[in-house]
Amino acid sequence: MDKAVGEEYINTAQRLSLQLPTAAELKEASRSIETLATEHNLQLYQLAAGKLFGNVQPDAAFSALDCYAMARYNIREHAYLRAEVWLRLALAKYQKKDIGLNALYGLAQSNMDKWLAILLIKRRQYDAALRHVNSPSYGKSATDQVLQHYESKMQFKQNCNTNLQRPTHLHCRYNTTTTPFLRIAPLKMEELSMNPYMVIYHDAISNKEIEVLLSKHLQFKPALVSDERISHQRSAKDVVIDYSDATVNQAIYARLQDMSGIEDKGTKLLSLINYGIGGHYDLHLDAYNSSHVGEPDRIATLLFYLGNVEAGGATIFPNLKLTIKPTKGSALFWHNLKSDGNIHENTLHAACPVIVGSKYGKTICSFSQTQPFDYFLFCFSAK
Repeated sequence: MDKAVGEEYINTAQRLSLQLPTAAELKEASRSIETLATEHNLQLYQLAAGKLFGNVQPDAAFSALDCYAMARYNIREHAYLRAEVWLRLALAKYQKKDIGLNALYGLAQSNMDKWLAILLIKRRQYDAALRHVNSPSYGKSATDQVLQHYESKMQFKQNCNTNLQRPTHLHCRYNTTTTPFLRIAPLKMEELSMNPYMVIYHDAISNKEIEVLLSKHLQFKPALVSDERISHQRSAKDVVIDYSDATVNQAIYARLQDMSGIEDKGTKLLSLINYGIGGHYDLHLDAYNSSHVGEPDRIATLLFYLGNVEAGGATIFPNLKLTIKPTKGSALFWHNLKSDGNIHENTLHAACPVIVGSKYGKTICSFSQTQPFDYFLFCFSAK
């Protein structure tokens, strides 16, 4: 019987694939090359040219693909300066006549320009990075991806090291109007922003309530992001608790209505989050908008601070130039969406790394279909 069409080629490809190096073997080879260069003080450009100990060996010269592989190895090992040198060597050796072969191995000039731009931005060499970003080989979509990602990283780092000042043209006052109850028990409120609306309530939760909330013996697990996966964007642990019958919890829900003016009838679940030393949450938006089609959105966030953090742990809003340090008993409230339902980009925020102490957070997720305000997130932070 005749063989099926292509069967011979498939068998040949499978046989040859067994002769290809594995990822572990490539990593070990890359490590050995770096060890050789380091121990013998070899210049990388000489090594790439096949010049070893005064002898020229053209057959040992590196190709553009070899140099690019070495660059990627060094990036994974966080040896960014050496990766930069390898990338420059890869660009110098790159030949457009080999574009078909290079594409087969996933090598493109745009990739090399992208990684060089990333490494230069990490070193704050913005002008040099932009020269690679603006090169003819670099596509606009890739440009946006690199710049947005690393500008966000730099914003996070710079703003966590800076104490951004609160605006002076806004007011501190007693809130007596959100609900009728506040006429007899007003809340101390400090205005932080009008666009988006953002206020901080002082003495919003008592020491006794804090003690009750933190007196549970709980089993923490690594905190996940919205699509149920662990992310390098966030370093924390959490546990979900049902507080629907707790008197303290009912009082906190009533206080939510007093602060926001929104009646909540959804699920009474809290997620207790722990940020240890180095615990953080990179710049992000709380609202889903179009990324979670069919789900109620988070129109606002209420953040309770249950304790003071000795150093670090601040909540920052770089677009608003705001830094809010955890103050025991206070609560931060802001709107995530505009009146037309679109995300308010100025609510981009982050939890800075905890330097000394520990920070706890409690989130209450509540869904309601009876009103346009569908979703609320509560974050309680404590030392």
